[in-house]
Amino acid sequence: MEIHHFIVVFTILLTSKALAQFYPTTENPLQSCYKPYSCLNCTTARVCRPNPNGDGTFIDYKDFNCTKDRPFCDQATGSCSTKPSSDECEVDSAVLGEYVCMKDGVFPDPTSCKKYFRCKNLTSISFNCSTDGNDNYDAFKEKCFDSSYCSFVDCFRYNGFKRVVRIGDQVTPFFAYCIRSRAAVMDKCDGKYLLNETTQMCEPVCSYPDVNGACSTYTSNSD
Repeated sequence: MEIHHFIVVFTILLTSKALAQFYPTTENPLQSCYKPYSCLNCTTARVCRPNPNGDGTFIDYKDFNCTKDRPFCDQATGSCSTKPSSDECEVDSAVLGEYVCMKDGVFPDPTSCKKYFRCKNLTSISFNCSTDGNDNYDAFKEKCFDSSYCSFVDCFRYNGFKRVVRIGDQVTPFFAYCIRSRAAVMDKCDGKYLLNETTQMCEPVCSYPDVNGACSTYTSNSD
């Protein structure tokens, strides 16, 4: 009886090892060590080494948190990234509902160089650039960038008035609606339009007027 029990157990072990060679574990990819470079969760990258027994599985070697400048772990590559690889990771790692959304898109914070927010389904999701060095949010590149330039809008002494968001001396398509010297909401002119603060309307900008003053090409200053 004991010999028969030993043979059964040994057979099961051999069968399991053989199956593992053809079917390495892939269940719960955010939990299991199933390939060399993966993600433990939305913000933690993982390095796994092949199992020395040659069964095709992997052993957890090192887990580490992504940094603030690249806060998300990309599930496809196992590398830290500036953008979340899924909606779940985006919501899990950000602050919801901090801003009023007038439309979907990515917007600079009106008061902080290091903050920006994404509006999705008219719900805001806010993020912070790294606090180290000169990382500021670049509204043109739509990412945090090592730069001394800062997106800013001046609402001081303005009430019920739209003001353009600038980066240095460049005008961006973004604008703020100022109420009592504060940026109440952020918005953006669509397409190749910029806010004309005189008319308070989004208008096309002429980059190449001809000798008669007519415009042949309308572009925004970001082009």
